[in-house]
Amino acid sequence: MELKTIKELVNSNININIDNTIQRREFVEARALYYALCKEYTIESLATIGRSVNKNHATVIHGLKNFPIWSDQSVSLSSIYLDIKSKLELLQDEMVLENNQTDSMLNKYLKIKQTNEKLIEVNKQLVSEINKLNNKIKNKNILLNKKGIVFA
Repeated sequence: MELKTIKELVNSNININIDNTIQRREFVEARALYYALCKEYTIESLATIGRSVNKNHATVIHGLKNFPIWSDQSVSLSSIYLDIKSKLELLQDEMVLENNQTDSMLNKYLKIKQTNEKLIEVNKQLVSEINKLNNKIKNKNILLNKKGIVFA
């Protein structure tokens, strides 16, 4: 999952821009929500998560430490967290499905490529056999012409 996707979901669900460095409660809690989701759904470092919203890793740690307390105290924050989490689960499932489809398509491609290579080899053998037969016919015609037998 990408940080950008999580940020867009948080921003749209809370109707604020978490990139804004305002220190009012709703912004601080929204960023903490973002940190919690990023930690759960990405493999990014705390420093990278913090940089994505113009904060440092210590701020991310503080937000992660306090988010469970804040979400217990705020039904709306908890509800938004669960809503975004369910959306991320759906996105993650779609990504897994796409990866499986890609793997399946890759396997089909490899089988088709292998079949194609076999057909190319068989075609080369058939062309070689046709050339040999044409040479035999040519040689037979030459012998027949020497004996005075001509085919029209």
